[in-house]
Amino acid sequence: MPETVFYRFVPEGVEWLHFNVAGQLLGGATTTEESFSADFSGDTFGGSAVCVAPGDAVLQTRASIPSRQQRQIIQAVPYVVEEQLASDPDDCFFALGGRNTDGDLEVVVVELERMEAMAQHISSVLPRTSVLVTETALARTEAELSAVVDAERVHIGLSNGAGVTASVTDLSLAVILAGGPEDMELWVSESSRSDIELALNEIAASETQVNVQVSAETPFERLCRNFDGGEINLLQGPYKVSAKTSRSGSVWRSAAMLLGAAILLHLLITAGEGWYMAQRAAQFEAEAQAIYKKHFPNDRNVRDLRRRWNARLGRGDTAGSEFMALFAQSSRGLMSAGLTLSNVNFNESRGDLILQIEGRRSEELVQYTQQLTGQGLSAEIGTITQENDGVRGSIKVKAGGQS
Repeated sequence: MPETVFYRFVPEGVEWLHFNVAGQLLGGATTTEESFSADFSGDTFGGSAVCVAPGDAVLQTRASIPSRQQRQIIQAVPYVVEEQLASDPDDCFFALGGRNTDGDLEVVVVELERMEAMAQHISSVLPRTSVLVTETALARTEAELSAVVDAERVHIGLSNGAGVTASVTDLSLAVILAGGPEDMELWVSESSRSDIELALNEIAASETQVNVQVSAETPFERLCRNFDGGEINLLQGPYKVSAKTSRSGSVWRSAAMLLGAAILLHLLITAGEGWYMAQRAAQFEAEAQAIYKKHFPNDRNVRDLRRRWNARLGRGDTAGSEFMALFAQSSRGLMSAGLTLSNVNFNESRGDLILQIEGRRSEELVQYTQQLTGQGLSAEIGTITQENDGVRGSIKVKAGGQS
């Protein structure tokens, strides 16, 4: 990893550790926020800054969402994990990560008020911070279940991306609730080894094989050394921060400027071609108008030349047939998908069909949208609303290739 300073807020101020590019510990301390800011906010430090959020302030979970479209994922996540939340989904911030080996999406949920406070605190102490990860995420290793004893707390990370931070007295209960994995890696400092003897005996009784790692490292150092960059960064969406680049990045900036100039030149050429084609189109339209007036001099209603030509040639309006074809294709699998159609709206000018659908779970709407896309249609979810024992949503459908 690059030269990095890790830090977390503690009652005494800030606990921080500074590592070089080889992962060697250069220094660390627990100091005031003012002192920490003075040491790492200037130009003398050119590395990365990673803030570690308390694990008991977040929900580290996973969501089963088959869709691969980011917009549909963002819409569906709050409804999929709603039963795990202590607050209303509208009052929460959802940070999305990658997918685990089972294909589930890794998610971190924070109350909006708490997230806003953390973002402001970070900005006031070290604005260059571009990564915010949780203590729970940093507890995870290659084992099925990993845990780091941190004073009176224990951070537990599962291989599937979920995790929890709990009181160290609840360690055995947390392991049992996690499903009693076959293997567990537990890191503990020398001074805390005796505090977990009872919990270890209780875990051993559940036939979980515990690999205890006793080290002279501090709990925070152990967490920082587990960082690999694959953890969910909570500073995303409205909280995303652009990392400050070092002076060596000037070469890339120059290259980017040259690329920008080339793109601008290309856009100017394209705009010139567009202007020329617009002039030619206007010329052709005038010629078409002249030809029509020549053959039908008494027809004054020529605002829509294409429609008038079709009428003269005996061609009717195709809006009805377009609606029936689109409706037949998009509603064909509703019953087999366990969904009910409650309303239909067709916009002739835009050529899109709005299906109002009722179902039992939001995942059914997401899967049906995927099915329509697989049939060559352009389909996207408009809204999803939770209602009693089911959900109501809208899906906008267009024929393939339309935008």
